[in-house]
Amino acid sequence: MKSLIIYAAIILGTVFLTYLAFHSKKKNMTYVFSTAAILFPSIFAALRYNIGTDYQIHQQVFNEIAQGVPISKRAEIGYVFLNKAVILLGGNYNCLLFLVSVISISCIFYTIYYFRNTINTSIAMLAYMLLYYQMSYNFIRQLLAASIAVLAMVLFMQNRRILSVVICCIAATFHITALIYIPVILLYTFFTEDKYKVPRLFVFAVLTVLVFAYPILLMPLLEQIQEWIPQLRYFINYLAVEYKALGIGLFRYILLFIVPGFLFYGKMEKKVRFCFNTAVLGFIMWLTSYVTKMEFYRISYNYLLLLVVLIGYFWEHADVVLDAVKVPKAISRLPFYEYRGLALKVGLLFLLFFFWYYDYFHLGAHETVPYMSILGGG
Repeated sequence: MKSLIIYAAIILGTVFLTYLAFHSKKKNMTYVFSTAAILFPSIFAALRYNIGTDYQIHQQVFNEIAQGVPISKRAEIGYVFLNKAVILLGGNYNCLLFLVSVISISCIFYTIYYFRNTINTSIAMLAYMLLYYQMSYNFIRQLLAASIAVLAMVLFMQNRRILSVVICCIAATFHITALIYIPVILLYTFFTEDKYKVPRLFVFAVLTVLVFAYPILLMPLLEQIQEWIPQLRYFINYLAVEYKALGIGLFRYILLFIVPGFLFYGKMEKKVRFCFNTAVLGFIMWLTSYVTKMEFYRISYNYLLLLVVLIGYFWEHADVVLDAVKVPKAISRLPFYEYRGLALKVGLLFLLFFFWYYDYFHLGAHETVPYMSILGGG
């Protein structure tokens, strides 16, 4: 219960500061609240002790770099450089955790700022905090890389295309999987234009079929490639076949963005549609978790991080979009029908909090409970 209260306070405090940042009438206060919204959760991320499944692994890497001995665990060059920079400035492992969190949340905050005219900014931040904040305690490098890659996507939308690709490559120096953003942003037109709607659906359908046919069709080929190029063994190991039963996690994405997405699709702006189609691609990749080793599904979070934008969009446009949905007259005459927009918003909130509690507290995902601090206790 204590950890639940701590995390709830971090989440709601960050959302409140985000609300103040986007609703302040004074420009200087906007900067103050924006900075606070980034620093507040980052301080708790920095003060944590031995929580997050990979906490000790990353601590070991930091200590090995500090001691100048060979690194025993795999780490990309950008992440190693970040460690060295913190060490050079006299910082410790907790300083590194603080810096990683500041960079990650800053990228998400800027993304929310970019979409501020078409999404509910507070709900978008709430979605990030509930779905991904505690995950970032474990997937340190990947969530850092994914956040930077999302920033690269925003830069591409701003027509800063060369910089976008450069930033995406920088993201890959923290976790190589960020490179999967490059083909997506370069195919921006394919993911947004109506004339490509049928080809998009075809591609998504083929990819979905390949996911479940993969153990038969693709795994033998990958095993052969592994024999030819042993250096790829680390990556191919992520793809090893391992069947799992369908679980409640499947409904997380179906209910949070697949179903609302199809209701809203015709009204979406191009930039939001790009986020939706990219997230659908991420969902298809996430489905591989049912036929491969658990590790491979992590790659999908590079795309699924865009749920932050989508959930904020669904909330902001619930009434307008649902008004355009045609329903039988008998349903439209029901007394509760006029509250359908409110019902969707309540449903989104319920699902966000339910899956937050289910994942992190009931299942113990990413081992972030109980919250423990270097200041002592939980």
